[in-house]
Amino acid sequence: MFYPAYRSPTFVEARHAELSDMRQRLLPVASPLRRVYAARWSRAVSGAFGIAAAMAMAALSFTGACAEGEASASYRSASVTTLVWALPLMALTLLATRLLVAAMTPAMGAISPESLRDTDPARALAALEANHPYRALHARLSALELPSLALPMIAACLLLPLTLHWLVANTHDAAADFGTWIQTSLAIVGHVHLVLAALVVLRVRQYRAMSLDELTHGPSGWVRAWGISILAAAVPGAILLLLPPLLTAFTGLAFLPPLFLGMRAIYRREREVVERAAELALHGRPDVAAAAALS
Repeated sequence: MFYPAYRSPTFVEARHAELSDMRQRLLPVASPLRRVYAARWSRAVSGAFGIAAAMAMAALSFTGACAEGEASASYRSASVTTLVWALPLMALTLLATRLLVAAMTPAMGAISPESLRDTDPARALAALEANHPYRALHARLSALELPSLALPMIAACLLLPLTLHWLVANTHDAAADFGTWIQTSLAIVGHVHLVLAALVVLRVRQYRAMSLDELTHGPSGWVRAWGISILAAAVPGAILLLLPPLLTAFTGLAFLPPLFLGMRAIYRREREVVERAAELALHGRPDVAAAAALS
């Protein structure tokens, strides 16, 4: 049987050997990429858990406002408990997910042995070419960029302000009925949390479009988020003697700078690893020494 040169069984076998060799050379690069992959998954899952906890806290608080007597007090107490445990459980979720994903991440670009046994050389070659050792993992990494940054930052914007207030209340022995404070806060400045969440998503999208130099030296975006949140809090502020915007300003200063600067630094480091790995994988010959520079 006649095959064109690029579809012959001999060519398929040679191409299989070439891809196998490429995979072996990429093994040192795979390790840091898998760490980035596990880190992104863990942040996304932890952030989703935090958002769910914030929604549960708000639902309990709202239900408590609608209830009366002991039922109302029980719901308020439950909302405080949910708030207090949300961040520690987020941390546990982060750690557990990272360990689980790291253990379950498949081998990068594994080449199916069935590809050589395919009786159709063209189909076998197509299967091999579609399974590039680097691009498969890179696609999964790219899909996790936005959720791995936005979800934990949104969770922080929903939970940290009230958590900080709870810590302050505890230092002044004023946490006995903190559930009432949660209800009041959600009623007056609950919209500010949503504004911050929207600003986080917009800023994370901008991070993805920035170069590494811009991520290093450009603004992190926390000042803009802080200013807009103060303006949003001023909506009821004129009625309440400007207390909401003042409280928002002080609370925002306590967590927005480290949140934005920290997440930007994490993303910049991951981008550097991924881009350097791409350069090594697609244009160079990776080795252990080169991969060590990515770790």
